[in-house]
This record gives sequence, structure tokens and C-alpha cells, in this order.
Amino acid sequence: MRFNKLTFSHRKSIYCKILRAALLISKKSGWSSVSMRKIAEAIGYTPPVIYEYFENKAALLLGLTRYGFVVLSGELMQARSASAVPKQQLLLMCKAYWDFASDEPELYRLMFGVGTTRSDPNGLEKASAKIDSLFCEVIGDLPLAPYYTCWSVLHGLIAIKLIGKSLPWKISEQIFAKAVSDFTNVLVKN
Repeated sequence: MRFNKLTFSHRKSIYCKILRAALLISKKSGWSSVSMRKIAEAIGYTPPVIYEYFENKAALLLGLTRYGFVVLSGELMQARSASAVPKQQLLLMCKAYWDFASDEPELYRLMFGVGTTRSDPNGLEKASAKIDSLFCEVIGDLPLAPYYTCWSVLHGLIAIKLIGKSLPWKISEQIFAKAVSDFTNVLVKN
């Protein structure tokens, strides 16, 4: 029994190393530079070991995308738990979303297909639905149009910055703060 636990723990460790290596390679050289061979070199294994975890690069990118949604969901839950007041929760959650995109631009690009092809839009519905549900828990039973309008503005500002358009980050932050404040007043009544 002990052997099985160690094996599972060891496999999980390798899985995490693979994801971290792929993310580091993407940060240095972009997603097109990520390969099973480069990942294997980075973690000190042979490429066949990588294929034990991921069938191909598309499967690896899908795994990374799911990981990104798990991390983002965790950050949103943490932000929401910092206040009991719905308006403040929404403000904190939007800020956490913004900060995630700022801190992890490569992962955000992969998750949302910004400047790249989204790895598997159909297979990620459950992962991305968690993000929506976290926000909807705060805003309640409003029509979804205002929520999606808010998300579109937030995501649009992030996408503009990530694809390298000329809108300065400071101005983006100011627009973000104003938009989130305005939308919070519409989306949350208390």
C-alpha cells in the first residue's frame, strides 16, 4: 500500500514539473516553442516520459489550460472571501482576475485564446464555467447581459494589452477601475 501512495505522489510530482517546464518555456519563447523534447530536457527526463502523461502537445496545452482555470478559480475564491459585502466581493474578484492576467500573461493567453488558438474550446466549458459561477454567486439572479458586458470590458482591456496594442498599462488600469466600479453598481444592489 505504501508503494502505491509513493508512486502516485511521484507521478503527480512529475506531472507538475512538466506543466511548470512548459509554462517556463512559453514565458521565454512563446507557446510555439513548447515541445515535448524541450520539456523533457528541462526536467531531466527523456521525451517518452512526457508522453506517459500527455499524448501530444495539444493534450499538454489542454492540461495547462485546465490548470490555469483551477488557479484563477482559487484566486477568485480567495478574493471573494476577503469581504462579506457583495459589492466589495465583486470589486476584489475583478481585481484578482486582472492581477492573474497581469502576473500570468502566457497562461491567460492560452486559457482564453488571446493571440493564439485556444487549445480545446469545447473541452474547457466545465473549467471556464467555474469562473462564471463564482461571479454569479455574488451578483445573484440578474440577467446575464450586464455580467457578460462587464466581463467583455475586463477581458477586452486585458486582451488589448496582451496582444501588444499601444494602450498604456496605466491607462488600462484606470479604465478598468472605472468600468468595474460602474458595473459593480449595476450588478450588485447591496
